[in-house]
Amino acid sequence: MADMSATLPLPNLTSWAYDGTRGVLNLLTAEGKLLGWNVAAQAFTYTLDLGFKPSSADVSANGRYLVVGDSSTHLTSGPVAVDKTYEAQLLRINLTDLSRSIMSFKVTSFESGVADVTAASDGRVLVTMAVNGSGWGCVRALDLGVTGTGLTAARLNSLSVPDR
Repeated sequence: MADMSATLPLPNLTSWAYDGTRGVLNLLTAEGKLLGWNVAAQAFTYTLDLGFKPSSADVSANGRYLVVGDSSTHLTSGPVAVDKTYEAQLLRINLTDLSRSIMSFKVTSFESGVADVTAASDGRVLVTMAVNGSGWGCVRALDLGVTGTGLTAARLNSLSVPDR
C-alpha cells in the first residue's frame, strides 16, 4: 500500500472535516479559507474564501454537504435600536459543485457565534453557540435540505429551547 501520509503547513487551522465519499479533507483556517486536500492525489483540489472566520464544520451523513459555522453573530436590527436583534449563520456547501447557501437563525445577545456543528444521520445539523459571559447555550437543529432558516426545535430533557 502506498504511503498516504503528508504534512500540511497550515497555520491558524480552526477546524477540519473529512469527506469520505470523495476522499477529501476539508480544512478551515482563521483567515476564512476552506481548502480541500485530496488524500489520494496528495494535492489541494480547491480553495474557497468563506468571507468569515469559521468555527467548526461537518460533512452531512449522505456526503452531499459540508456545513461550516460562522464564529460571529450579525446584528439584524438598527445599531441604535433599543431591542437589538442578532442572527447566527451556517454556510452550506454542496460538495458536488461547491455552490454555497446561507442558513441563518435568530440568537440572543448573550450568544457570540457558532461554537460547534455536527451533522446528524437524519438530515439535520445540530448547532451549539458560544456564550458571552457565563451560563449554558442551547442546542439548535437545522434541516440541511432547507435554505434560509430551516430551524426546528431541539429539546434536552427539562431544558426548554425556544423555537426561533
